[in-house]
Amino acid sequence: MSNFNSIQRKLSEGLYAWMLYEFSCNKAYIFNEKYISYPIANILNNNTNNDQHVLVEQNHPLQNNSQGRPIQVDFVIKNKYDKTAQWEFAIETKWIGNSDITLTDFIWDLIRLQNLFSTNTNVKCYFLIAGNHKKIINF
Repeated sequence: MSNFNSIQRKLSEGLYAWMLYEFSCNKAYIFNEKYISYPIANILNNNTNNDQHVLVEQNHPLQNNSQGRPIQVDFVIKNKYDKTAQWEFAIETKWIGNSDITLTDFIWDLIRLQNLFSTNTNVKCYFLIAGNHKKIINF
């Protein structure tokens, strides 16, 4: 039986409820990966311990040798008071909607999480997929 208080369940049910509410307000046309970061951050912020801090778009701890924008993780939870503490949670999100998402985009998100876990086996890594049901099924 699943835990009703698990962060995984709260993320999936909370994001679903928020998207359903926004859809009922005729806002589905603005859904995208950035737009869903608001409810995700709220759920994470309100379900962490007092000593934990939710951070958004954090640079991946493995060195990025390429030029341009650094490799980042969408959401991170870590100890708020210990600046040297390793991440406790890492969450990558992917929105499937009208924009073209490729299998490569998915794989790179998963590789980022896998590489993070290979350097810190205590981190809990999650991959959250949201979007248009038909587009997800046909992906």
